[in-house]
Amino acid sequence: MLWKHRNGVVFNGSSPSLVVAVRLAREEALLWSLAGAKGVSFLQAQCRVG
Repeated sequence: MLWKHRNGVVFNGSSPSLVVAVRLAREEALLWSLAGAKGVSFLQAQCRVG
């Protein structure tokens, strides 16, 4: 997701934003978790704690 965010900034003129990059990464992790990926729920739990 960081790479996709970077590409949006470089090629589409989007503004760089850490908040947006983190939100996109969390959304992607949720989608992977819903699709049945193993270990992603652990990452999501770590994001909530920190």
